[in-house]
Amino acid sequence: MINGAVTLLAALLILFPKTFVWGNFLMAAGILLIICFLKNVVHFHAGISEKR
Repeated sequence: MINGAVTLLAALLILFPKTFVWGNFLMAAGILLIICFLKNVVHFHAGISEKR
């Protein structure tokens, strides 16, 4: 939910020249957040399957 809001905010900021850099910064942070979340979920599921 928060990640979607950050992505939408970043997309809006990229549209305006004065906030273009901030929009790109937020978009990169959102992408890194998605990558970290996915790595955490995959690691969590791998740990469950090893315990069985």
